Amino acid sequence: MLSIAIIGCGGIARVHARAYSNLGDRAKVTAVADIDYTAAKELARITGAEPVANYREVLSRTDVDAVDICLPHHLHKQVIIESLRAEKHAMCEKPMCLTTQEADEILATIKDSKRMFMPAHNQVFTRGVQEAKRLLNAGELGRVLFVSTQDCFVNTGITGWRTKKAQLGGGELIDTGYHPTYLLNYLSASRPRTVYALGARHRIRMEGEDTAFVTLGFEDGSLGSIHSSWAYENPNFAPLFSVVCESGQLTGGHNNLAVKNISGETSTRTWPSNGDSFRSEIEHFIDCVETNTIPLQTAEDGKRALGVIQAAYRSIELGLPVTLS
Repeated sequence: MLSIAIIGCGGIARVHARAYSNLGDRAKVTAVADIDYTAAKELARITGAEPVANYREVLSRTDVDAVDICLPHHLHKQVIIESLRAEKHAMCEKPMCLTTQEADEILATIKDSKRMFMPAHNQVFTRGVQEAKRLLNAGELGRVLFVSTQDCFVNTGITGWRTKKAQLGGGELIDTGYHPTYLLNYLSASRPRTVYALGARHRIRMEGEDTAFVTLGFEDGSLGSIHSSWAYENPNFAPLFSVVCESGQLTGGHNNLAVKNISGETSTRTWPSNGDSFRSEIEHFIDCVETNTIPLQTAEDGKRALGVIQAAYRSIELGLPVTLS
């Protein structure tokens, strides 16, 4: 049984804790840490783990195999690096960190570490996304021409550190918008080359944007778009992702996928909604730790997502397209 410490005891930590509780004897949360000791004690009550106020106390323990980092964004890089240096396997909630420069520091630490790191890109582990990826890899619809991803919803609960650019890393795009960014990279057949973005603050009192729209040009000539918002739901009830290929299209969500070939024939698949991509993601993390294998999403994938987001913020600032190096 893998011994897990959750570092950071906010709302997303409870989602992770619930996922661990559904894995039987594969893993057990033995410690939870938060500078807000009241939050730590509350999560400890739910998990049966030991609460601590200082995460470094967890890192010094020999009975902890891995850490699950659920802290505010600006703390991710430091705790990832310290965890790996303390010889703990580590998974970190999105975004992996704030910039590609921070990502490079993490990558250098991973290279010198004997432990495994995985960024928590949970939407990759949904049934709809995995089936779409299988079909794309098989080339059943031909060359990819266009990829669109979106994650828009009304969010009225933005307070505290999420309203501050320095702690969030920007605005909505680096928070919820990070999901459609890594998803676009995952479903695309090429790497982004050009980014042109617009941002707006429609509804929420925060320093950054609450809505972003990003268009992309890829190295192979294909195109893409990312749409994310905390101000409104997906326009026209748009799906989580769409992929247009030479011989047809894919559109899907977490538990569904529609495939339409060029002649107009459509097939649709729907899977039971277990509603828990977090469980699939965490189970994969445990598998990789136990078998010493490279995870489906790596720190390089986290860095690639951050590269797109950084370029988008630069484009918003300049009002011009930006070329990725």
